[in-house]
Order: sequence, then structure tokens, then C-alpha cells
Amino acid sequence: MLVLWLLSLALICLAQRVVDPQLRYLKVPENQSCVYNCAGVIKCQGYIPKCDAITQHYNLATDDNDENKEFRELLLHGHNGLRNRLAIKLNICDMLQIEWNNKLALYASRHHSFCHKGIMCDTQGNLHANLMRSNSTSEKPFFYYLINLSRNSFFYSNTYSRNFIPYALSHWYEAHIDLKFPKRIEVDNRTYYELAGQSNSFFNMVNPSIQVMGCSIAKFRDGRSLICYYYPFVHRDSKIYFRVMYKSYQCPYIYPIFDPIFKRICIRG
Repeated sequence: MLVLWLLSLALICLAQRVVDPQLRYLKVPENQSCVYNCAGVIKCQGYIPKCDAITQHYNLATDDNDENKEFRELLLHGHNGLRNRLAIKLNICDMLQIEWNNKLALYASRHHSFCHKGIMCDTQGNLHANLMRSNSTSEKPFFYYLINLSRNSFFYSNTYSRNFIPYALSHWYEAHIDLKFPKRIEVDNRTYYELAGQSNSFFNMVNPSIQVMGCSIAKFRDGRSLICYYYPFVHRDSKIYFRVMYKSYQCPYIYPIFDPIFKRICIRG
């Protein structure tokens, strides 16, 4: 079970090295005509699109006016609250706080520029990076992991909904019923929960390694759309691992303390 040990070490190294504002390991295309398609491939149109079907777009990237701060805080609160509840229920540790990232918010808004109401395909982008590998002198194969994006989308055919964000988040949460309950496993005297769930919105929200997110909201003539991107999304074979807490206090040292509100979410010191 060396793989799980390597994966845990990879998560710690990643938490130490990722610089949120720059997204060091994530190359978001600067060309505004480019988005990731369903195969995880960057596709560019050669022109900056404009969707005439959108009657209002909510810019969730922070700015001087920050008129949409309430939406941004509601999205962060909903995601971190869900992660906190899961950490309490399964008694797991190393659940990192998700913070906002403007680059991901602007990138999510590109889908709305292309009139995408949702992303009806595999939700995981296909950015590959070799986090670590086994000793080159070993006969065992190299161990490769993915550092990539995940994304969720939701379209609600009601233009007058006042509770659109809570409704979207509850819809993503309810996707957990499509997953099997996490399998409890023992590895090197440590306990983990293994959760399998490729292309599942709940699976995308609760990955412990996620540090930043960014979203876009658009009002179409026939409804409202929410698209969110998450980074980094570390997994192995479409499975993520939750480490069970074996002592009363346990967080990665780069996120050394528990949040005063979400008491099982690890935050920066």
C-alpha cells in the first residue's frame, strides 16, 4: 500500500508549494476564446465570444466595487460548511479551507461567454503533472498522480429564483446518493476512507486537497446558470482518500489551525 503513503505525502507537498494567486501548477489560457472541452483539451475559437442569450452576468471576481461579494461569500460558506460536516461525520483530518480565486472565476465565466448553461460531460479537466514517482532503480512502475481541475455546473429553469445558490449547492450535495458509502481501509497502522466518484458533483466538492475555487453566475432568458472550478484536484484512479483523525488535534503544518466557525476545517495560521 505504498501508493497511499505516497499520495498522502504528495498532498502535504502540494499544500506547501501551491501559491494561490498565481496557481503555479495550473496554466489557465490567457486567450479569452479558449476553454477546456469535455475531453480536457484546450479549444480556442480565435475570437472572443459574446452570448446574446444572457440577460445578466454576475462578475464574481473581486474588484473595487465588489457588488457581488454576498454571492461569493455564500458559495464559499456553502462549500466549506459541507466539507466541515463530512469531516465531523467521518472523523477525518487534513480537510483544507477553500478560498476564492479570481482567475478561476474569470475562467468559469468563459463558459457563459460561449452560452454554456452547464457542462454536461466529464467534470475533470485533464491537466497532468508528475507529482512523484518510485525510485528509478526500482523494478516497480512509476507512480503518477493528477494535479488538475474539477468543475461543477447547474442550470435552473427559473429566472426569478431568489434562492438560486442554496438550491444549486443542495443539488450538488444530493449527488452523494449516487455514490457508495466510503470504504474504510487500514494502511500502515493508519485508517483511511476511500471514496470513488468520477464526474460527481459531491465528489468534486469534498476533495480534501482543494484550496481555491472560482465561479460564474449568469441569467439566461430561460433560467440561471452556475459554473464553478476547483483546484488542485488530486486523486488516483478517480478515488480520493480521507485520513481518519487519530488524535484530538491534527492539521497540515501549512494549514496549522482549525477554523473558529468550521471547527474541523484547517486554515492558514
